[in-house]
Amino acid sequence: MAAAGLGLFSYQNVVPDSTCHAESARVWLDEFKTRYCTLDEAKNIINITTYYDPEIDQHVHAAGIFIGFGVAWYVLPQDVELAFEIYNAVKSVLGWPHQTPTANGLHGPGALSILGLLLAQEFGDEDVVLFLRGGILRAAEEKSCGPQESGYFFHRNEQYPRGQLSALLSCSSVLSKGQWFAFFNRTPDEHAAQHGRPKVVGVEYPYLGLSDARYTNDGTTLLIKTYSGTEHHDLVTSFSIVQLPDSSKLKVSCDGVLYQDWKILNGTSIEIKTKTIEHVFTVDYGATGGRL
Repeated sequence: MAAAGLGLFSYQNVVPDSTCHAESARVWLDEFKTRYCTLDEAKNIINITTYYDPEIDQHVHAAGIFIGFGVAWYVLPQDVELAFEIYNAVKSVLGWPHQTPTANGLHGPGALSILGLLLAQEFGDEDVVLFLRGGILRAAEEKSCGPQESGYFFHRNEQYPRGQLSALLSCSSVLSKGQWFAFFNRTPDEHAAQHGRPKVVGVEYPYLGLSDARYTNDGTTLLIKTYSGTEHHDLVTSFSIVQLPDSSKLKVSCDGVLYQDWKILNGTSIEIKTKTIEHVFTVDYGATGGRL
Protein backbone atom coordinates (compact mmCIF):
# COMPACT_ATOMS: atom_id res chain seq x y z
CA MET A 1 0.00 0.00 0.00
CA ALA A 2 2.94 2.36 0.57
CA ALA A 3 3.97 2.06 -3.09
CA ALA A 4 0.38 2.14 -4.38
CA GLY A 5 -0.28 5.20 -2.25
CA LEU A 6 2.72 6.94 -3.77
CA GLY A 7 1.24 6.35 -7.22
CA LEU A 8 -2.04 7.90 -6.09
CA PHE A 9 -0.15 10.76 -4.49
CA SER A 10 1.71 11.44 -7.74
CA TYR A 11 -1.58 11.41 -9.69
CA GLN A 12 -3.25 13.74 -7.23
CA ASN A 13 -0.39 16.23 -7.45
CA VAL A 14 -0.52 16.28 -11.24
CA VAL A 15 -4.29 16.40 -11.78
CA PRO A 16 -5.95 19.53 -10.37
CA ASP A 17 -8.79 18.92 -7.89
CA SER A 18 -8.06 15.19 -7.61
CA THR A 19 -8.63 13.70 -4.14
CA CYS A 20 -7.76 10.06 -4.90
CA HIS A 21 -4.85 9.98 -2.44
CA ALA A 22 -6.59 11.85 0.34
CA GLU A 23 -9.60 9.55 0.18
CA SER A 24 -7.73 6.24 0.27
CA ALA A 25 -3.98 6.17 0.90
CA ARG A 26 -4.21 8.90 3.53
CA VAL A 27 -6.61 6.73 5.54
CA TRP A 28 -4.11 3.85 5.45
CA LEU A 29 -1.22 6.13 6.46
CA ASP A 30 -3.18 7.50 9.40
CA GLU A 31 -3.84 3.96 10.67
CA PHE A 32 -0.49 2.39 9.79
CA LYS A 33 1.29 2.90 13.10
CA THR A 34 -1.58 1.68 15.28
CA ARG A 35 -2.76 -1.19 13.03
CA TYR A 36 0.41 -2.55 11.43
CA CYS A 37 3.17 -1.73 13.91
CA THR A 38 4.06 -3.24 17.26
CA LEU A 39 4.79 -0.50 19.79
CA ASP A 40 6.55 -0.50 23.14
CA GLU A 41 5.22 1.28 26.24
CA ALA A 42 6.69 4.56 25.02
CA LYS A 43 4.83 4.20 21.68
CA ASN A 44 8.05 3.53 19.78
CA ILE A 45 7.91 1.17 16.80
CA ILE A 46 9.58 -2.17 17.56
CA ASN A 47 8.10 -4.41 14.83
CA ILE A 48 6.22 -4.01 11.54
CA THR A 49 3.71 -6.30 9.84
CA THR A 50 5.01 -7.89 6.64
CA TYR A 51 1.61 -9.28 5.62
CA TYR A 52 -1.86 -9.05 7.16
CA ASP A 53 -4.61 -11.63 6.53
CA PRO A 54 -7.95 -9.93 7.25
CA GLU A 55 -9.96 -13.18 7.02
CA ILE A 56 -8.28 -14.64 10.08
CA ASP A 57 -7.11 -11.30 11.51
CA GLN A 58 -3.48 -12.43 11.62
CA HIS A 59 -0.33 -10.33 11.30
CA VAL A 60 2.69 -12.06 9.78
CA HIS A 61 6.06 -10.60 10.80
CA ALA A 62 8.29 -12.63 8.48
CA ALA A 63 10.66 -9.75 7.73
CA GLY A 64 10.39 -8.17 11.16
CA ILE A 65 11.13 -4.51 11.59
CA PHE A 66 13.54 -4.60 8.64
CA ILE A 67 10.63 -4.33 6.17
CA GLY A 68 10.41 -0.79 7.50
CA PHE A 69 13.12 0.57 5.20
CA GLY A 70 11.09 -0.43 2.15
CA VAL A 71 7.91 1.02 3.63
CA ALA A 72 9.67 4.24 4.65
CA TRP A 73 11.11 4.83 1.17
CA TYR A 74 7.66 4.85 -0.44
CA VAL A 75 5.90 6.55 2.48
CA LEU A 76 8.43 9.38 2.68
CA PRO A 77 6.99 11.69 -0.02
CA GLN A 78 3.51 11.18 1.46
CA ASP A 79 4.34 11.46 5.18
CA VAL A 80 7.90 12.47 5.94
CA GLU A 81 7.45 12.36 9.73
CA LEU A 82 6.17 8.77 9.68
CA ALA A 83 8.98 7.73 7.32
CA PHE A 84 11.59 9.31 9.60
CA GLU A 85 10.14 7.52 12.62
CA ILE A 86 10.28 4.16 10.81
CA TYR A 87 13.83 4.86 9.58
CA ASN A 88 15.04 5.61 13.11
CA ALA A 89 13.32 2.51 14.49
CA VAL A 90 15.08 0.20 12.00
CA LYS A 91 18.39 2.04 12.31
CA SER A 92 18.25 1.64 16.11
CA VAL A 93 17.85 -2.15 15.84
CA LEU A 94 20.73 -2.35 13.34
CA GLY A 95 22.96 -0.21 15.54
CA TRP A 96 23.97 2.07 12.66
CA PRO A 97 26.42 3.75 12.50
CA HIS A 98 28.13 2.37 15.60
CA GLN A 99 27.59 -1.37 15.41
CA THR A 100 30.41 -3.29 13.72
CA PRO A 101 29.24 -4.66 10.33
CA THR A 102 28.64 -8.40 10.26
CA ALA A 103 28.30 -11.02 7.54
CA ASN A 104 24.53 -11.35 7.99
CA GLY A 105 23.67 -9.22 4.99
CA LEU A 106 22.88 -6.07 6.94
CA HIS A 107 25.95 -4.26 5.63
CA GLY A 108 26.76 -4.99 2.04
CA PRO A 109 25.09 -5.15 -1.36
CA GLY A 110 21.60 -6.18 -0.21
CA ALA A 111 18.39 -4.19 -0.62
CA LEU A 112 18.25 -3.49 3.12
CA SER A 113 21.55 -1.65 3.25
CA ILE A 114 20.97 0.16 -0.07
CA LEU A 115 17.56 1.38 1.09
CA GLY A 116 19.19 2.43 4.34
CA LEU A 117 21.73 4.43 2.35
CA LEU A 118 18.99 6.11 0.29
CA LEU A 119 17.03 7.07 3.38
CA ALA A 120 20.16 8.33 5.15
CA GLN A 121 20.94 10.54 2.16
CA GLU A 122 17.38 11.84 1.99
CA PHE A 123 17.35 12.73 5.69
CA GLY A 124 20.89 14.14 5.68
CA ASP A 125 22.15 11.48 8.12
CA GLU A 126 25.78 11.81 7.04
CA ASP A 127 27.17 9.47 9.72
CA VAL A 128 25.12 6.57 8.33
CA VAL A 129 25.89 7.58 4.73
CA LEU A 130 29.64 7.39 5.41
CA PHE A 131 29.20 4.15 7.35
CA LEU A 132 27.39 2.41 4.49
CA ARG A 133 28.57 3.88 1.21
CA GLY A 134 32.13 2.52 1.04
CA GLY A 135 31.20 -1.10 1.76
CA ILE A 136 28.21 -1.04 -0.57
CA LEU A 137 30.16 0.40 -3.50
CA ARG A 138 33.02 -2.06 -3.05
CA ALA A 139 30.55 -4.94 -3.23
CA ALA A 140 28.38 -3.44 -5.99
CA GLU A 141 30.82 -3.93 -8.93
CA GLU A 142 29.92 -0.93 -11.06
CA LYS A 143 30.95 -1.43 -14.69
CA SER A 144 29.95 -0.61 -18.25
CA CYS A 145 27.11 -2.55 -19.88
CA GLY A 146 26.90 -0.73 -23.20
CA PRO A 147 27.80 2.51 -24.97
CA GLN A 148 27.55 5.30 -22.39
CA GLU A 149 25.76 2.93 -20.00
CA SER A 150 26.75 1.37 -16.71
CA GLY A 151 25.21 -0.61 -13.89
CA TYR A 152 25.95 -2.49 -10.68
CA PHE A 153 26.57 -6.22 -11.21
CA PHE A 154 27.27 -7.43 -7.64
CA HIS A 155 29.85 -10.01 -8.82
CA ARG A 156 27.16 -12.34 -10.21
CA ASN A 157 28.96 -12.93 -13.52
CA GLU A 158 25.83 -11.99 -15.47
CA GLN A 159 25.47 -10.10 -18.74
CA TYR A 160 23.16 -7.42 -17.38
CA PRO A 161 22.81 -5.78 -13.95
CA ARG A 162 20.09 -6.95 -11.60
CA GLY A 163 17.20 -4.53 -11.95
CA GLN A 164 16.10 -3.73 -8.39
CA LEU A 165 19.45 -3.49 -6.64
CA SER A 166 21.15 -1.67 -9.50
CA ALA A 167 18.22 0.73 -9.84
CA LEU A 168 18.17 1.51 -6.12
CA LEU A 169 21.89 2.15 -6.06
CA SER A 170 21.59 4.32 -9.17
CA CYS A 171 19.09 6.43 -7.22
CA SER A 172 21.75 6.86 -4.56
CA SER A 173 24.17 8.26 -7.14
CA VAL A 174 21.78 10.98 -8.35
CA LEU A 175 19.75 11.97 -5.27
CA SER A 176 20.80 14.19 -2.39
CA LYS A 177 19.11 15.46 0.77
CA GLY A 178 15.40 16.15 0.40
CA GLN A 179 15.17 15.50 -3.34
CA TRP A 180 13.00 12.36 -3.20
CA PHE A 181 10.42 14.28 -1.16
CA ALA A 182 10.66 17.41 -3.30
CA PHE A 183 10.12 15.60 -6.59
CA PHE A 184 6.78 14.11 -5.56
CA ASN A 185 5.55 17.24 -3.80
CA ARG A 186 5.42 19.55 -6.79
CA THR A 187 2.08 21.25 -7.31
CA PRO A 188 -0.03 20.68 -10.45
CA ASP A 189 1.02 24.13 -11.68
CA GLU A 190 4.70 23.28 -11.15
CA HIS A 191 4.32 20.03 -13.07
CA ALA A 192 2.53 21.76 -15.93
CA ALA A 193 4.98 24.67 -16.09
CA GLN A 194 8.08 22.51 -16.48
CA HIS A 195 7.04 21.22 -19.92
CA GLY A 196 7.53 24.56 -21.61
CA ARG A 197 10.49 25.80 -19.60
CA PRO A 198 14.23 25.40 -20.28
CA LYS A 199 15.49 21.86 -19.73
CA VAL A 200 18.85 20.06 -19.62
CA VAL A 201 19.42 17.30 -22.20
CA GLY A 202 22.32 15.28 -23.60
CA VAL A 203 24.09 14.59 -20.29
CA GLU A 204 26.76 11.91 -20.81
CA TYR A 205 25.93 9.85 -17.72
CA PRO A 206 27.63 8.15 -15.88
CA TYR A 207 30.73 10.15 -16.76
CA LEU A 208 28.81 13.31 -15.87
CA GLY A 209 25.87 13.37 -13.50
CA LEU A 210 23.51 16.06 -12.24
CA SER A 211 22.85 16.33 -8.53
CA ASP A 212 20.60 19.37 -8.90
CA ALA A 213 18.73 21.12 -11.71
CA ARG A 214 16.11 23.71 -10.80
CA TYR A 215 14.80 27.17 -11.52
CA THR A 216 15.76 30.11 -9.31
CA ASN A 217 15.29 33.89 -9.29
CA ASP A 218 11.54 33.66 -9.93
CA GLY A 219 12.06 31.27 -12.83
CA THR A 220 14.56 33.40 -14.77
CA THR A 221 17.65 31.30 -13.96
CA LEU A 222 18.44 27.61 -14.35
CA LEU A 223 20.82 26.22 -11.70
CA ILE A 224 22.70 22.99 -12.54
CA LYS A 225 25.08 21.06 -10.28
CA THR A 226 27.35 18.47 -11.94
CA TYR A 227 29.53 15.66 -10.60
CA SER A 228 31.54 12.72 -11.91
CA GLY A 229 29.74 9.39 -11.77
CA THR A 230 32.92 7.37 -12.38
CA GLU A 231 36.57 7.46 -11.35
CA HIS A 232 37.34 9.58 -14.43
CA HIS A 233 37.27 13.19 -13.24
CA ASP A 234 38.94 15.07 -16.10
CA LEU A 235 37.10 13.91 -19.21
CA VAL A 236 35.78 16.64 -21.47
CA THR A 237 32.07 16.37 -22.19
CA SER A 238 29.09 18.59 -22.86
CA PHE A 239 25.39 18.96 -22.23
CA SER A 240 22.70 21.10 -23.82
CA ILE A 241 19.91 23.34 -22.63
CA VAL A 242 16.84 23.60 -24.83
CA GLN A 243 13.60 25.59 -24.79
CA LEU A 244 15.38 28.77 -23.77
CA PRO A 245 13.71 32.09 -24.54
CA ASP A 246 14.88 33.64 -27.78
CA SER A 247 16.63 36.40 -25.88
CA SER A 248 19.71 38.60 -26.11
CA LYS A 249 20.13 38.49 -22.35
CA LEU A 250 21.58 35.02 -21.76
CA LYS A 251 24.46 34.71 -19.26
CA VAL A 252 26.27 31.49 -18.22
CA SER A 253 28.30 31.27 -15.02
CA CYS A 254 30.31 28.41 -13.50
CA ASP A 255 31.09 28.32 -9.78
CA GLY A 256 30.13 31.96 -9.53
CA VAL A 257 32.37 33.16 -12.38
CA LEU A 258 31.25 34.20 -15.86
CA TYR A 259 31.76 31.18 -18.17
CA GLN A 260 32.70 31.30 -21.85
CA ASP A 261 33.02 27.66 -23.00
CA TRP A 262 29.55 27.37 -24.49
CA LYS A 263 27.98 27.89 -27.88
CA ILE A 264 24.66 28.62 -29.52
CA LEU A 265 23.00 25.66 -31.24
CA ASN A 266 19.95 27.59 -32.44
CA GLY A 267 17.72 30.42 -31.30
CA THR A 268 16.49 28.53 -28.24
CA SER A 269 19.29 26.02 -27.46
CA ILE A 270 22.89 26.13 -26.28
CA GLU A 271 25.66 23.59 -25.58
CA ILE A 272 27.94 23.87 -22.55
CA LYS A 273 31.34 22.15 -22.47
CA THR A 274 32.76 21.00 -19.14
CA LYS A 275 35.03 18.48 -17.46
CA THR A 276 33.50 15.59 -15.53
CA ILE A 277 33.95 17.15 -12.10
CA GLU A 278 31.78 18.99 -9.60
CA HIS A 279 30.59 22.38 -10.83
CA VAL A 280 27.68 24.70 -10.22
CA PHE A 281 26.39 26.28 -13.44
CA THR A 282 23.80 29.01 -13.68
CA VAL A 283 22.12 29.97 -16.92
CA ASP A 284 20.46 33.32 -16.48
CA TYR A 285 17.99 33.99 -19.28
CA GLY A 286 16.40 37.02 -17.63
CA ALA A 287 19.44 39.12 -16.72
CA THR A 288 21.48 41.48 -18.83
CA GLY A 289 24.56 40.40 -20.76
CA GLY A 290 25.27 37.22 -22.70
CA ARG A 291 25.32 36.30 -26.36
CA LEU A 292 22.01 34.82 -27.54
